[in-house]
Amino acid sequence: MKKKTQVTIVGAGLSGLSLSFRLQQAGVDCLLVEKKQTEGGVIESEAAGDFLIENGPNSAMIKAEMAELILTLGLEEKVLNPKDTAKKRYIARRKPVGGFRLDPVPFKPMDLVSSQLLSAAAKLRLMAAVLPRRHKLEDESVQRFMSRHFGEEFTNTVVAAGLSGVWAADITKLSARSALPTLWQLEKEYHSLFLGLAKTLRKNKKKNKIGSFNGGLSTLVEALSAQIKEKWMKTEITGFKKDDQKWLIETSDGREVVSDYLVLTTPAKATSHLVKNLDPALSKDIDSIPHASVGVMQLSYPKKAVSEPLDGFGALIPPSEKLALMGAIFSSSVFEGRSPEDQHLLTCFSGGAHLPEASDIEDTKWQEQVVEELNQLIGSEAKPIVLKVKAWKNSIPNYPLGHHELVKSINKIEENNPGLIFCSNWLRGISLNDRVLESTKVSERIIESLARELSEQRKKGNGKT
Repeated sequence: MKKKTQVTIVGAGLSGLSLSFRLQQAGVDCLLVEKKQTEGGVIESEAAGDFLIENGPNSAMIKAEMAELILTLGLEEKVLNPKDTAKKRYIARRKPVGGFRLDPVPFKPMDLVSSQLLSAAAKLRLMAAVLPRRHKLEDESVQRFMSRHFGEEFTNTVVAAGLSGVWAADITKLSARSALPTLWQLEKEYHSLFLGLAKTLRKNKKKNKIGSFNGGLSTLVEALSAQIKEKWMKTEITGFKKDDQKWLIETSDGREVVSDYLVLTTPAKATSHLVKNLDPALSKDIDSIPHASVGVMQLSYPKKAVSEPLDGFGALIPPSEKLALMGAIFSSSVFEGRSPEDQHLLTCFSGGAHLPEASDIEDTKWQEQVVEELNQLIGSEAKPIVLKVKAWKNSIPNYPLGHHELVKSINKIEENNPGLIFCSNWLRGISLNDRVLESTKVSERIIESLARELSEQRKKGNGKT
């Protein structure tokens, strides 16, 4: 017997969970299909003895859409704000005599003047950021885009390190238009990123904040899952096709689902496979999106064994340093309750686009190298306790130059196939807030479409009478 539903959502990461929740709130009959036995995608919090570790994202930027979701779920009392020490961010650079120097990232003009992070020439070049930088390119790399505005030294040091902590990407290949859409739009509007950012900050005085939950980010996943627990189907989608204005969806266990709307929130590889029969060229384009692999290593050190104070959010390392270690979050300095009082908890990242083989952190060779590099960075000779290692293979989409053309193709496919919708991190935004924002937009789109259909049906019914 075929199961009938208004909306079928494939994939129970944050996109699928939040979309399902929004639709069910609006009274839409929907079904969430997930082949794994766990939900949440890359969100993975767990207790490791007296430590609370995050194997995926460590925090979330709580913008309007995320804040509203937290409020609706009744989680506001569980939100955990970062410690004051987490305001600092460091960039690690090699010293000429060996070891590393941790330089705070300057956020204020006077801090920039005294900072050792950049040369005098680079600081002077930053002053020219107020000048307009016009171009007529359809797209360009993040490296070129940011260098035009802020200079190469700032870009290759601060920007490359910062984006390595988000995208784990090679910024010479990462699309500025798709990876940094807000900055891209600011340049189009103001021609100067410096002026555009200044005016935007004046308009939007309310700052977005970083946060987590007492029980880690999985608290959000658990709350969403609890709300939709009766609308699950634990199986794998093997294919779909249009049948009499409906979507006929087939599963690996022989079941069939008939749905008005089909929303794919699946990763690029899985989506590519699912759309192969629908559009082979699109399938190939989706499959060709580069992805970065990252290794995560959770380490604990006695505080007395570390000479650096670790009084910040963490330290990132420019890819030009050519290390296995991309950076480390000083997790016990960011949120309360992450470690015993006498212990440091550090979440280390390795690999990325510049050294993908180092993402294989389950290999003891890379574990030893990461620890060796980290010890130089934090000033320690201790052997840390390894709480957990996790290798995330091909986990972070790195939007290539021209990615906006794929977005246009997706829009066209959706237009030609009413009811089929794509909502995933390989398309529009990789952050947790991006996923909540896009799923909110998709839910509104479906709800409005269903309302129009109902209105049209009523009009036809009235006409008959």
